[in-house]
Amino acid sequence: EGIEVIAANSKEGRELGDGAFLYANDPKSLAQCADGFFNEIVIGKRMDWRDLEKSAKVAFANHLDEDGSVSDWQLRTFQEAVEAASFRSFDKSGTLKIDRMALARAENYYGGLPVAKMRTAESIALQQYSTPLPMGVVAQRLLVGDDAYAGRSIMEPTVGHGGLLTLVRKHASIFALELDKKRAEEIREGHGQVLIGDALELNYRKAFNKPDGFDYTITNPPFVAMERDRSFDKIARVKRADHFIALKALEARKSDGRSVLIIGADQMHSQGEVNGGSRSFMEYVYDHYEVHGAVELD
Repeated sequence: EGIEVIAANSKEGRELGDGAFLYANDPKSLAQCADGFFNEIVIGKRMDWRDLEKSAKVAFANHLDEDGSVSDWQLRTFQEAVEAASFRSFDKSGTLKIDRMALARAENYYGGLPVAKMRTAESIALQQYSTPLPMGVVAQRLLVGDDAYAGRSIMEPTVGHGGLLTLVRKHASIFALELDKKRAEEIREGHGQVLIGDALELNYRKAFNKPDGFDYTITNPPFVAMERDRSFDKIARVKRADHFIALKALEARKSDGRSVLIIGADQMHSQGEVNGGSRSFMEYVYDHYEVHGAVELD
């Protein structure tokens, strides 16, 4: 059979879009390029940073520096696009149950990604670290267990690329907050109600008009100190954003609901002690909620 050749600047080529020719000239074509890169991982290839650099150089061929090199901003942008593509691909994989097979698929996808090296001023300012796919699967399993959760409400105040909702969103009613307007726009399709807003400032029940609260809440907030200390109920001073957002997520949940909270450690290495602000946080949580378990991850 013959091979049909379509030129990028032809009518047919323009209908296909820039992404079909591996040119990233706008958000849509960038996503298409990233999907193409991640499809190599889906079929079993393990990609490294050199692969990402080469693909980014091709994708941004029309926007390279004068010396023909790809900029740090372009590398970070492509890296984040590939990250988003991994969640889209997992969403489309047909995985419905939150089981060992889902975890195995998540591990394969995540293991094929190149190690992230680039960060931008914006990603640092917004503390953007996506939840790894395998961790997201485990967290969702802990959240809903064997519940019949179809149609029940799940709220995520720091949704990012949706790594904590990849499976539950297919059955539950999702309510999510995202500080980054660009990420919020990208994730809106298929993720229920997504609002642009600051998880530190908003009242979650009021923001979504859910005065009775949510059946489930789940979050992996930024592990950083807040610009100013804040009080929460009996805790006079909460210093860390992850603690404050976690407390607000618990507050937003129904009294008979369930939450999964991923928070940062006090320091890189410890003997398991809980000190300082973490001590006040943990004491409050154990005093006011039924805690089924706390797991330390390395």
